[in-house]
Amino acid sequence: MRLKYPCCLIPKSYYKDCMDMNKIAALKRPCVVRSSSKPFNETFNIETDTLREDIIFPKEIMGLSLNLIGGKLHLRHLKYRAKGSAMKEWRKPEKTTIKKYQNSFEKTKIAVPIYFYLKDINNKPFPYYRTKDSEAQKLIKALNINPPATDDKFIFEGQCFVKHTPNKINYWHVEMFLDDINKAEITPKNKSVWARSAATEAYKHIVSGNARSVVEKYSIIPKAEYLEVA
Repeated sequence: MRLKYPCCLIPKSYYKDCMDMNKIAALKRPCVVRSSSKPFNETFNIETDTLREDIIFPKEIMGLSLNLIGGKLHLRHLKYRAKGSAMKEWRKPEKTTIKKYQNSFEKTKIAVPIYFYLKDINNKPFPYYRTKDSEAQKLIKALNINPPATDDKFIFEGQCFVKHTPNKINYWHVEMFLDDINKAEITPKNKSVWARSAATEAYKHIVSGNARSVVEKYSIIPKAEYLEVA
């Protein structure tokens, strides 16, 4: 028996390639959501209503998968997860169909929402540390900056931002990315100590404290932001 997939999530030919997240961020309460496959009491600390440390790990936030709500995506859709070829980014003029990706999604039994207000995680700075080596010295000279320092490390400032990355069967998919002091993306492929430091600090300063188990209100996304002709 084949699973029934919510067709309202599939990118349409009259949708824009990508939404301008700066315009989305300018709305009153734009919100994104991630789902946990663990029960509520294993996702959040009940006493403090904070995210448990084993739900999102620092290394995951470089490309953290999220969903923009306020458009066609609703909480009941969080149980559907793209996999395989369906996870590739969608671009016009492709016309996707669920028949083509019938084997490229799964439905989970549990999907506990983890909310973030976009203003709390988009275009947000975070500190990270680099050893006082020659490469760090070259970077400082090239950027003509004078960063604060500890006894053996420089303290640089990175930035966390959210980008609209619609995939083959979910137009409302967005991801979190990290930039270093040089405005270059920090990716999981970077195995250096300072990159791990950046991920850890971004998690601590931006992700951990801003995760919510519930939101009272969030903005509805105007059609003009995602339709070619609204």
